[in-house]
Parts: sequence; C-alpha cells; structure tokens
Amino acid sequence: MKFPFNQQSVVSAATGTHHDTKLPGLVLNVTANSRRFGVYKWSPAESRPVRKSIGPWPAWTVEKARIEARKLIHAMDRGEATTAPASIKLSKITDSYELALKAIGAKGYTYASDVIRTACDDWRGKDATTITREMVEDRHNKLAEERGPFAAAKFVKVLKVIYKHADLVCPAVKVKVKAGRPRSRVATTEEMARLRMVLSRQDSYWRDYFMLSILTGARRGNVCSMRFEDVAVTETDGVANGGTWTIPASDAKTGDPIQLPLVPEAFEIIEMRRKTQGSGYVFPSNSSLGCLSSTFERWDGIRKAAGCPDLTQHDLRRTMISRLAEAGVNPAIAAKAAGHRSVVTTLKTYTVVRQDQVLKALNAIKG
Repeated sequence: MKFPFNQQSVVSAATGTHHDTKLPGLVLNVTANSRRFGVYKWSPAESRPVRKSIGPWPAWTVEKARIEARKLIHAMDRGEATTAPASIKLSKITDSYELALKAIGAKGYTYASDVIRTACDDWRGKDATTITREMVEDRHNKLAEERGPFAAAKFVKVLKVIYKHADLVCPAVKVKVKAGRPRSRVATTEEMARLRMVLSRQDSYWRDYFMLSILTGARRGNVCSMRFEDVAVTETDGVANGGTWTIPASDAKTGDPIQLPLVPEAFEIIEMRRKTQGSGYVFPSNSSLGCLSSTFERWDGIRKAAGCPDLTQHDLRRTMISRLAEAGVNPAIAAKAAGHRSVVTTLKTYTVVRQDQVLKALNAIKG
C-alpha cells in the first residue's frame, strides 16, 4: 500500500510492505512483532532493485527515517556503497521494544525495561553495539551471585529479545546461563525486625515504598506503579476501617484486576502520602514511566545494613504468603491475598514452611 507516513498511519499499518508517498523509496515493513523502516529502489549501479534497512519504529521516527532514506537514496544514485547506521544506545532499543509492545496492547509491556534498569542501568547510555559478550557474562555471573540464577537468566533472555527487535547482533547469544532451583528464601522473624529498624532510618519515600512492599506482599512493579485513585476507603456501618487497593487488569500478571485489602498501617502510609501529593502515583519519579522503577540499588544497601545480603525484594512477597500458611489461613484466602488465580500456584510456588514450624507441628501431635 502507498500512503503518507506519519505517527498514526505507521501505528495502524497492516502486516506487509508499505510505501511512503512523500518520499518514494522509503518503505515500512510490518510483521506481527515489529515495524521497520527501509529503502527499496532501483540501483543504477547494480541494475536491479535494492533493499536497505534503516531501523525499527519507534526508535526511528518517521522524520528521522526520511532523513536517513534520503542519504541512502542519494548514495545509491551515485553508485556508492551504503550501510544503515548501527550506532544506537541501549536505552533507545529498550524503549523502542517497550513502545512496540505498548502499541499492540501487550500486558506487562514494561517488563523488559524493568529488567534492564535493575540489572544494567549503568549500560543504558552505552552504544548497544559496544556491549560485548564478556561484559554480558561478567554481569550475568554477578547477578547470579547476588540475586540468584533466575534473575541472571532473565537478564540474558531480555537482552536477546531487545537486540532481536532492533535487528542487532546480540552479545548475549552464546552466554551460558547458570542453572538453578526455584527460589525458596523467606525472611526470618529476626530478619524482618532488623529490616524494619533499618527502614525506620530511611527517608520517607524509600521507607514508605519498602514498608508497603512488606505489608501488602504485592509484586515490586505493582507497588512502584501504585496510584492514589486505585486506593479506596472501606467502611463498616458508615465508619472508615481501612482501605482497598485495586491493581488494574493492565498491571496484573493474571490479566484480571486484583483487589487487596490493606492493613491499617499500609492504609495510613498511603493516606499520609496523599496529603502531600494529592493525586497521581504514590511513588512519583522523573523516569520515563513517571513512577518509581529502579529500586535495586537502594534495596541492596538496606538488606546489607539489616544483615541479610541475600534477601531479594521478591522474597518479601514469598515471606508474607508463607506466614499466612503458617498461621493456618485457608489457602483460598492466601491465594486471594497474593492475587493468584489458582490456589495451586500459592501452595506450590510461594508457600515455604520453616523447620521450626514443622517441629512445632510434630510436638503438637506427639502422644
């Protein structure tokens, strides 16, 4: 099809090859997973039609693609060798992948960006083509040591997906990921007490964020993107007795909205922040998302100060759900609190029973 390329027409273009009516030779190739600009025109030097790749939308805007296409077309007309530019920052190809997922309505479209910010935020300003296999291997090994093999494997997998989307040679292709068993770490009562003590010395922004993570047991990304409009006051006989946090379906892993009742301490934290901010995100940030996204660096200092350097943020979630099981809470209620669609997921993946609880149960029935 032929039509003038602009933001709207590029987003709505169907699968296939489309030609720009404003600049003959500029084409848009659309597949199920990507939209890429390129040049397709007759080459006098080769006496045949020639294709040249420019790059993926939206890392390449229509305006930038037209400028690059003109350079390629003029060079082809002069019979010169042409190559599309390969230099592009890691932040650009990461944001491009996120925007492409968002454009097609994909759930969890910020996942890859979150992994990159957490695992290699210091690389985001680097030229993606200068990141080497050795750099990826070193970072993978560091993540495996500090956060476990699954976090390290996620980092490598996300790099591969992002580079493939950008049509770049990925330095992670031959990196061998470390195998590991499903994580079962939960915090002890003593560790949680030390964590609270360290958190009490943090500034209100970070103290409130990590306390809500502990008190709700919600996923890191959901706490980061919590909005005041999603928290409502609950009442009994006309008297306020706490609140309910509704995680929108678009942010929920299951694809269904999740309603989480808030304990008084959690509700009070949110209401105190509401008084100072009024509306918007509970934890606003100057990031591209507008809310908190990168939390690992601060968490790393907190967990070390609390004497539990191997405790991850997701371990806080597992700890909360496991404590419900230890308290004899009905598994269906625990699953509801965790936002799980299936009780099996709660029991199999998140419920970790401590040895002292096993001993306590055995002592209770000995006879």
